[in-house]
Amino acid sequence: MILHRLLTCAIFATATLSLIAAKSDEKATPEELLAKIEDLMNAEPPESLQPDQKEFTEFLQRNYEAADKLIAEFRKHFPESPLRWNVLSFEANILEGRDSLGLPLPAGSKPAVDLYAQIIAAADAPKDLRQNASTARLTLLSDQVEDEKLPLAEWEKFLAEHLTAFPDSEDNLGLIQSRVEMIADMDPARLPAVLTELAKNTNAEIAAMAKERIESDKAMTELMSKPLELKFKAVDGSDVDVEKLRGKVVLIDFWATWCGPCMKELPEVIKTYNKLHGKGLEIIGISLDEDEAALKKVIKDNNIPWPQYFDGKGWENPYVKKYGIDSIPTMWLINKKGVVVDADVDDDLDKKIEKLLAE
Repeated sequence: MILHRLLTCAIFATATLSLIAAKSDEKATPEELLAKIEDLMNAEPPESLQPDQKEFTEFLQRNYEAADKLIAEFRKHFPESPLRWNVLSFEANILEGRDSLGLPLPAGSKPAVDLYAQIIAAADAPKDLRQNASTARLTLLSDQVEDEKLPLAEWEKFLAEHLTAFPDSEDNLGLIQSRVEMIADMDPARLPAVLTELAKNTNAEIAAMAKERIESDKAMTELMSKPLELKFKAVDGSDVDVEKLRGKVVLIDFWATWCGPCMKELPEVIKTYNKLHGKGLEIIGISLDEDEAALKKVIKDNNIPWPQYFDGKGWENPYVKKYGIDSIPTMWLINKKGVVVDADVDDDLDKKIEKLLAE
């Protein structure tokens, strides 16, 4: 998940020290060893390598193996150093990196969540390091909740402990948003009460998030109970009014040219349009771009035939805000009566459209 990777990067930033050149004629100090580990972990792969290339993985694997040796050296010479918790944090990050790349873990290694737990429980570990370790453990455990390997209630207990110990952490809003999303997916009956309670939170950002979610959920409920009202002037100058498309099936596509998954999906959407437009399919794009020239170029280069809404506001787009769109691409399907019947189309697009066309 996107939050997971961002929070992991935050740990690197907080746990690092400035690079100190090791003296060739003396044994490295704890600070120098830690700096060398940091240097390896922050090394950028050559620009010619892409994440899906074997050479990219091999580059990271070499750095991980070099860091392993430095970590072992640190433990051997400085087992009681106060910096041992910083080193343990890097070790946990290396385990996460290996796991995400499908690389084998070192024999006898503990799970990264256990290493983070050690840091959290360490009375002599710096508070910011314990705070970041707690955040990292929660994001890792959220994956386990989604995979049904950990009960949501257990994760919520860890979150409550985190919020008590680190009430001012800048990561708390993101963690609480993760909780809201998991409850929405796994225990939706509980969501209204949770949002109502969060709306009373003394943290203004958390309270605002909950209130926005309450309003967007209300808007989504209304969206799927009556015909959609959507009218605008498209980038190409045409007037778009969903009401005038009654009797057709309409696909609303929230996307952006800067969104990798959106661009990867675009050829399939064009293929679907060409296949089913003659049978009554219409598509309307809602662009989250801020650069109109970039949008127009992509439209021209890809021969996108359907109209696009553009206001240059990105994530502040009024439709995005009103309906709580928090990721793209997001697609809605509208039936011939003008009602949204699917607000999260993620697979079997052609089959779903053909079914609506047959109604």
